[in-house]
Order: sequence, then C-alpha cells, then structure tokens
Amino acid sequence: TTIIHTSTPKNLKLFITGTSTEVGKTYVTQLLLQALGKLGLSAAGFKPIACGERTDAEELAACSFPAPPSIDLVNPVFFKNPAAPMAASLIEATQADIPAIKSAYGTITEQYEYVLVEGIGGWEVPIRADYSMSDLAADLNLPVLVVVDNRLGAINHTILTVNAIKAKGLKLAGI
Repeated sequence: TTIIHTSTPKNLKLFITGTSTEVGKTYVTQLLLQALGKLGLSAAGFKPIACGERTDAEELAACSFPAPPSIDLVNPVFFKNPAAPMAASLIEATQADIPAIKSAYGTITEQYEYVLVEGIGGWEVPIRADYSMSDLAADLNLPVLVVVDNRLGAINHTILTVNAIKAKGLKLAGI
C-alpha cells in the first residue's frame, strides 16, 4: 500500500517519535524518505540529536534526496556517549545546543520541500534538565507520527504517548 502519493501536501514537515527507543523510528523515516525520493520530491531526514554514534543520521542522509551537503546539517548535535542526551551531555560536560538545532532545522527546511524530523528515544526523553524531546517538537510546531513496536505494553505506551502529544497542543499525524 502506498501511503505517499502525488497529492501529498507540499512543504510537509513531520516529527517522528516512538513509544521508546529502538522501536523503528529510523526504519519508518527511511521508508517515507525513499517513497518521497521515488516521486522525485525534495526530501530530507533531520536527526537533531544523536548519542553514541551517528548511524541513524547517516542512514537518513543516505535516503534524503538530493543528498544533504553535510552530516552536520542532518545531525547538528552529537554526543559521543551512548546515553540519553541529558546524561551524555553531563558526562561530556556540555549542553545540547538548542539554538544550533533550530538553526539547522531552519536551514534544512529552506533547502528541502519535505523534512522528516526523527526524535531520539521516546517522547519525553530529556535533552536538558529543563527541556525534553517533546519541548523541541512543540517549538518546531510539527504534526507528530508515533512509531510503536509490537510487544507487550505497546497499547499502554501508545496511549500515554498520544495523550502527551495532545497535551502539548500538537497534532497527531498517525500511529
């Protein structure tokens, strides 16, 4: 079944979150980017924060069309430690640069018609003590797609995530 077709709205921006980490956010984002690319549409993946490695960001860059000029545009904040962003930043004695994320997002949205923003971990993963992934999605004011893996507890995790998205005043684009 094709979920993206020629009547896809222009300038679509979407925030892709998950009910947890390792639920398939990158896989779903890649599928969407590939579908847009097959239609010849300008589409990019954006991974605001990566921790431990940049594999997800590199995979999104590889599926973007046309190819982005640098990995730093696709992934402006990278922590070497494989931990939640706030923990990684504490270990590395730094903070996630939220203005740099917003600036890179502004740049990528000027260069691509479709931008798919992939969060890290789940909806409420802390980026700083006073700022979470959900705050970033709210600041970007994007509709949210929730990726859920099929395992015990998925219904509860999905309901909690959807309710939290609605509480932020954001539109749920789908599950």
